Amino acid sequence: MYLSKHPVISKEGNEYRVDVAEIEFGYIGVAIYKYVGLSKFRKREKFKVLYGGSIWDRHYDPSKYNYDYVKMAKTQVEHYEGLLKTEEKNTRAHSDGIEKFNSWNGKC
Repeated sequence: MYLSKHPVISKEGNEYRVDVAEIEFGYIGVAIYKYVGLSKFRKREKFKVLYGGSIWDRHYDPSKYNYDYVKMAKTQVEHYEGLLKTEEKNTRAHSDGIEKFNSWNGKC
């Protein structure tokens, strides 16, 4: 089983392609892609994988979702965007920590 949907618009307003596929042991893998344009020669749409798509990535037990593939896709997109927010927050905190250290006068 393989399903694909483009465009998928997240709550944040970002546009993705989402693929849902059956992987090993009956689990469902959900991959998220970003549109990168048309190929030069065949003029086909090109996408870059952002998250998921590997057996080692997050996967879903379809029976726990009552075989609701839309819900699995939405959950994966929300999880991915949550990771982006966390990464952005950590990057900001890292930069602030460096700045604070550099401006420290060295006194304890």
